[in-house]
Amino acid sequence: MKILSFILFIVFLEACNQSIAEEVVYDDKRIWKLEWALINSLLLEDSIRARLFFDTLVSSKKPIGELFLLEGLSLYPSSDSSKSIQILCNQPDSIVALLCRNLDFFKNKSCCRLVIDELIWDERVLFPDLRKSILEMYILDQAYRGNILNELALGLDYKIPKSLIDVDAINQARLKMVIKSYGFPTKSMIGSDGLHAVWLLIQHSDSDLQFQKDMLPCLYDLANKNSNHKSNYAYLDDRVRISSGQKQLYGTQVQLADKVRNIFVLKPTMDSLNLENRRMLMGLPPIEVYRTIFFSGL
Repeated sequence: MKILSFILFIVFLEACNQSIAEEVVYDDKRIWKLEWALINSLLLEDSIRARLFFDTLVSSKKPIGELFLLEGLSLYPSSDSSKSIQILCNQPDSIVALLCRNLDFFKNKSCCRLVIDELIWDERVLFPDLRKSILEMYILDQAYRGNILNELALGLDYKIPKSLIDVDAINQARLKMVIKSYGFPTKSMIGSDGLHAVWLLIQHSDSDLQFQKDMLPCLYDLANKNSNHKSNYAYLDDRVRISSGQKQLYGTQVQLADKVRNIFVLKPTMDSLNLENRRMLMGLPPIEVYRTIFFSGL
């Protein structure tokens, strides 16, 4: 009887150990959920839950994306700077370099000094005038939609026109000329901010569906080379599908369902059961976070 009890006790311990081991396994999907739960909590102004999610991400010992690391570090009080520095310095060099470049507080810290010696501090572009021209188109695009980017305009020494007429058509014509003259721009040509601007200008070229379709392979190649551009491809792919009368694949396109309460719903989407998996692969937030941004009218 004692032997049987001992065996059962050992089995129980093994089961507990297995359960504990399973709890600490952080696969890609779990990390993705945690990262966006952090952002969702911040959008809902729940800093306590946000800090909990960020601390869990840190304890996972997995690399944390730039956006999530930046937001997470902001949750630490200035009196606890040693903790935030330790978290930063434990990230891959590529992430450390990005944050060191963007946050003055970290620039003189040891891990920042190390990556500065190995990586280029300032992003240099082959065609700075072309970058400036594209960013000016981006500023116009956003001003036309009510988002005035005064700081960016000031940095480029660009004065935003008071009269904004046919902005999309003008930008589209200018962008087509750029692509005809230079080919589809690359990061080395116009920088990462310039590439983001190019994508958004294409995204807003709804009057020329064929142009958007023609640009899809370029965005696809870009996404394959750099995962940071996957979400941009997903947005354009969905937009082209919806404009072509098809169901979208990644659930990025929404429509206003209740004008009074400002509630949005997804436009027709295929295979909704596997939607979350597709969104994760493209670097998009879970639908629950999308609801916070669009569906609740925030």
